Amino acid sequence: MDYFHQFGLAISGLANPGDEATRLPEPEEDKKPSIVPGQIPDEEKTSQFIKAKENFMKYIMASLERNAQIPKSSHCPVPEMKVNLPIPEGTVLYRRLHPYAEKQNSILDEAIQQWLKDDVITLAPAGNVHNNTLTLVVKKDKKGEKTLWRVCLDPRPLNKLLPDDNFPLLLVADIIAKLAGHAIFTTLDLLQVYHRLPINKDDQKLTAFMHNGKQYMFKKAPFGLKPLSSLF
Repeated sequence: MDYFHQFGLAISGLANPGDEATRLPEPEEDKKPSIVPGQIPDEEKTSQFIKAKENFMKYIMASLERNAQIPKSSHCPVPEMKVNLPIPEGTVLYRRLHPYAEKQNSILDEAIQQWLKDDVITLAPAGNVHNNTLTLVVKKDKKGEKTLWRVCLDPRPLNKLLPDDNFPLLLVADIIAKLAGHAIFTTLDLLQVYHRLPINKDDQKLTAFMHNGKQYMFKKAPFGLKPLSSLF
């Protein structure tokens, strides 16, 4: 804390010592963070740096354009990334349709239409005996008021039937320790990343759910399935 004011840092809502300490702005809810820096170091204003940045962007532009052309309906082609859902033979996984408020139906409609557009879900085969429910996960702002709803499959009963995947995950502390000594960082947006993992075709029926009189099932993995974290 003694060094905070020396680096011009502050914590929102707390008084920090030093003349340079300023109150941080309150975060804006539900807005995607900007990758444009608030301040540009003097070293990046030089003609030498600007020229080097232009050359760098030209060098990677072809890769960026190829990446942008990857359709959202695609999936990871690595065979080991296929999601298998082995449950005891003869087990029927069934849950009744969960009722929703009328004003929430539009939220469900929008999510399902997007899933269909991105080839994440498809109609379940006639006579499929398995069924799950969808759930709306609320996102609240700093005042505790509801701002957004996330539509998710509720796979808890299915997860209870799946074997444990004990592949060890990286610890956050270990990841942070690896940052030591580095000065250049980047970010990677993993939005809807599990939707890139294909589900074994024979197991897709286990993820079925009902909406507006139709039964759908996931072709790509929905958030919440037990093996996804370690698999990814």
